Amino acid sequence: MARLRRILAPTDFSDCSIRALEYAAELAKQYGAEIILLHVEEPITQAALSPDLIDAVRTEQHRFAQKGIEQAAERLRATGVRVRTRLNSGLAHEQIVKIAEEHRADLIVMGTHGRSGLPHLFVGSVAETVVRTASCPVLTVKSRD
Repeated sequence: MARLRRILAPTDFSDCSIRALEYAAELAKQYGAEIILLHVEEPITQAALSPDLIDAVRTEQHRFAQKGIEQAAERLRATGVRVRTRLNSGLAHEQIVKIAEEHRADLIVMGTHGRSGLPHLFVGSVAETVVRTASCPVLTVKSRD
């Protein structure tokens, strides 16, 4: 088996991605690996929103993301894991694959919400796309539901 030095752990702060972080932390401890904790701020659809409202939503979204990623990183560090954080903007699946390649991640550990039927058809699956396009192995962790 390959040595794990860097584990990319994308998070959207959902219960599912927090569960995936628990797996990433355990693997990082076992292998002495570093976790690259990533959150991707996805573009806001500008359907019927005024430019001022869009700017306000973006600002609040960024503030929420910064706070969330700092808290997640601190929880991981408290378990003795080395952590680097990244806060990127764009499409989640594209940014996850890009950051994995940039940091030469040995593994991506991410949650999957397990949607099926119409929700899957309309929303798609970030995890599914990452599994298909990433150049390193991907461990997907289902939600507890």
